[in-house]
Amino acid sequence: MKNCSIFQCIPAYKPVPTVRLIKRLSRFNCNILLDLEDSIQDLVDRNNTTYLKENARKAVLAIATQLPETSFYIRINKPGTEESYRDYALLNQIKNQVKGVFIPKVEDYNSIAHFLNNCHTNIKICIIIESPAGLKNLTSILKQFPERLLEFVFFGNYDYHLSSCIYPIPEQSSNTYWEIAKQIISISEKHHFSFGNSPYTTLNDEATLNLIFAQLTNNCHLPFALMSLHISQTKYFYYLSHTQNNSKLPNANFNEAPITTNVYLNNLQKGRSFALFANRIITPQEYLLLNRRQNEK
Repeated sequence: MKNCSIFQCIPAYKPVPTVRLIKRLSRFNCNILLDLEDSIQDLVDRNNTTYLKENARKAVLAIATQLPETSFYIRINKPGTEESYRDYALLNQIKNQVKGVFIPKVEDYNSIAHFLNNCHTNIKICIIIESPAGLKNLTSILKQFPERLLEFVFFGNYDYHLSSCIYPIPEQSSNTYWEIAKQIISISEKHHFSFGNSPYTTLNDEATLNLIFAQLTNNCHLPFALMSLHISQTKYFYYLSHTQNNSKLPNANFNEAPITTNVYLNNLQKGRSFALFANRIITPQEYLLLNRRQNEK
């Protein structure tokens, strides 16, 4: 078995089906990450986002109540934002079931300090590097971290390229993706912290999942983390983690269906910020980049 951790990210949306999913996932030895951030927003009607996030917090409370013996990771909103204070209140309310927190869009240590000053739970922290500024400041961030508090340094590929205004976003079958990921791996491991990989949005693409696992096996000297967006990905990552000799880099050539703003809007999932189309999750970051490109024409 490879020394890696699997996280399944689940939007904090509907408690009943989420509880069923969490029970199904238990056999794959994965960590449950309930998301209050990117997947819970309305890009069309921004005024609706506050309502969606408040409902998401209520969903987390309901899930925690129905699964009292289960511990979760929670991805909060960026520290210092109005939503983050509401997230802190939730974390303190269910602190006995919070295994760890994902802090998004970390660009300097101020985000970490804000969280530590406002949330008094003794829990693990995973940070997400989602911009060139965050990568540039990563060494400084890691040097300031209190001992034994940081669990993984994750790469957030979609927000990283949104912040850089780059479209199409380089996927994990590309050299561009791994050039950035390797920088984060190198800096993190130099300071004795483990790397967490970005999620991959195409479903039923085992070739690229094989490539991801091989790249991480070859480039990480410390235990690494995999991020899954669907039970099928979790199941396959679990299989790979128990399989020998999977460090050989395979070819991964996946032809994706073309994406437009209309494709996103016509396939948007109710109460969440992503769309599903042709076995692919279309991220809010891709919609924003496409919309920006259209407006510039």
